[in-house]
Parts: sequence; C-alpha cells; structure tokens
Amino acid sequence: MTTEKLRDLLHEQVSDVTMTDLSVTAWRDGQRIRRRRSVAVVGGTAAAALAVTAGVNMLREDPDRSSSETLTSSPTPEIDPFHEQPILTEPDGKYAGVPLWVAPRVAEEAALPVLEGTGLPAEIDLSPGAPPAVGIGRAVAVLGVWPDGDLSRVVAVGADGGSYSVEIDGRVGHLTDEQGNVISSLTWDGLSPRGRRVFFVQERSLEVYDFQSGEWTSIATPPWLAEGARWITDTEIWVPERLGETGSGTSYYVDGGDPVVSMVRWLGMSWPGSDSSEAFGPLKSTSDGLAQSHFLSDGTDAVVAVVADKPSVLGFDGLDERWKGCCPVVGWSDAGTVLFESRTADARVLAWRVGSHDVRRVSTIVGWVPGEESFVASWSLPEA
Repeated sequence: MTTEKLRDLLHEQVSDVTMTDLSVTAWRDGQRIRRRRSVAVVGGTAAAALAVTAGVNMLREDPDRSSSETLTSSPTPEIDPFHEQPILTEPDGKYAGVPLWVAPRVAEEAALPVLEGTGLPAEIDLSPGAPPAVGIGRAVAVLGVWPDGDLSRVVAVGADGGSYSVEIDGRVGHLTDEQGNVISSLTWDGLSPRGRRVFFVQERSLEVYDFQSGEWTSIATPPWLAEGARWITDTEIWVPERLGETGSGTSYYVDGGDPVVSMVRWLGMSWPGSDSSEAFGPLKSTSDGLAQSHFLSDGTDAVVAVVADKPSVLGFDGLDERWKGCCPVVGWSDAGTVLFESRTADARVLAWRVGSHDVRRVSTIVGWVPGEESFVASWSLPEA
C-alpha cells in the first residue's frame, strides 16, 4: 500500500468507524490478553496510578482538500516545547479526530537521520557467541531468538551498549499455552523496570535471571498462570488469578519471602480512538505522557502517543513488508520523543518526535536470519 493510498483510506474510513476489520481478528486473538500492557495500581503502594484521558476537538479535516495540498501547504510553524525548535504541525490526516502522521516506508528507513543519546546502541547484535551476561548489572533490552518456537539464544543489551549472552539451557524449555499453542517464554513484560532481572515463563514457574549476580531463581506458580506475569518492582512479580483479568492475584518476591495475595487494577490508555482501535504491546510512560501501539479500525498498525493531554497517531503503510504487530513501543528518549520497534527483515528501533513528521533511526538489529528466525524483545530504558 502506498503512502497516498493509506492516507486516502484513512480519510475515507477512520473518522467515525466503530467496527473492526475481521481479517485480523484471529491473529489478534492469538496474541492473547497477556500482550496488552497498561499501568498498575497495586494495593495503593507499589506502583503509581497513571490514567490519561485525552480531550481533543473532534473535527474532521476538510474533505475537499487534496492530499497534495495537505503535503505542500506551509502552515505557520510553532515551537516544539520539548525540542525548542520550529516544527510543522500539519498532519497527513486524522483518526477519530486525532492528528495522524504517516511513517516513512521500510525502504526509506535506512536513510533516516540518526538520533543518539537514547541509551541504546547503533547496532544490537543477536549473533551467537556473545560474552556471558554475568555481572553486567542491568540490561536496557533482552531479545530472544526463536527459529521454531523454542528460544535458541537470548541476548541482553547492557547499559554500555554491548551484547551479552544469557545461558538458558537447562532452565528454559519448550512452552505451550493451555490450548497447546507454542508461545515464547520471553514476553514483552519479561525485563524488570530497572533492568536488573528478566523472567522467563514456564508452564508452572517463572525462571528469573539476575544480571548483577548471574544467579537464577525459580518461582513456582499455578499451572498456566505465569503467562500473565508482570513486574511491579525489580523484586516483585504479580501473577493474576485468571489469565486476562485484573484484580485478584499473587505477588511473588524474588529476594525471598512468602507469596502474598494482592489486588491489582491495570488501567488502559484512554484517547478518542479507543473504541475503534485495539491496543497491543507495552504501554510506556513519562511524567507527562503515554505511548502504546494500536491496531486501527482498518487493521493498520499505529503508534499512539499522548503528550501534555494531546494525542497523536503515527500510522504505518507497507504492511506487506512489515510483520503483523510491527511496531511495539520501546520507551521514551525524552518527554516528546517515543521509541518503537520497526519489525521487518531489516529490523530497527526508530524514534518519533510526537506531533510531527520527524522519524529517526536509533538502532539496527542484526545477527539473526530473516525467514528462518524471529525474535521477541523486552525493553527497560531509563525514565525520560
């Protein structure tokens, strides 16, 4: 799909659509509710509540204005409060009344300008043979490579930008869910908030690796429920009483101590397009914003960000070149720039200056074989 076609499709379909595209329903169901991230409120103590309701003027773009007029117009620049430089604020369209920008195509990504200083290296190498991760202290990312459903290797990206191997042999085995579907034992939620530990899901346990000590901890859990595990702090993991539900669950402590029944409420991201889209992947926050990936009503992948109560959408065309669920959010490099994965055969981490066309390269992910291998990643960047 070309950029122009995507823009035309969005103009025609997205403003008032409430039905979802059934062609992607089966795939979405396969991702399961465990992949939907949000912010936790834990017994009023362990984590801060964060719920953002974006209020915007629900006005459509002028339907008589052509795409070329939109792209060639010269609106008055305004100052981006987070970067202190003029930006063009004219979007390519709107989704549910929210400004929408079209991301660069896959073929254009290699020529994008580079954004440095994000905490991630220019290259993330998943090749076999990396030095052991013992003693690196913390990881900013953990990526698991799996050619046939089982993790063949796990690579941690240290705070120094280097790639390190996490030896999982004998600890992390073949994993299926209760229905027999093969799933990855490393999830989006695997890396702890400060990056000190990572957990791997097993049928009846969580296997937790410590990047400071290099030691493993095994936490026994009820059958199948570890799939819904999430970190509360770097030492506390919450497991739901039932998969896909919030509320009652159990807190397990990596440093020792008895499990404790705990009540958790997970708050989703609220914005004007919530009813006609579906969130997926991690929800990442700053002191003044939220970002999460969404399937829009026509099946288009997008990153939705809310900064200072103003929502913006970055939509992706070229889905024949991108993976389904192509662009989960990685984190924030500052209060106005969100990082996300571009999951293709030329996988990268990109950065989007929210509310603009400014998309930049951060990292290239190498050392894996597209067509034979895939990977799953969990990220823990310093708070912006």
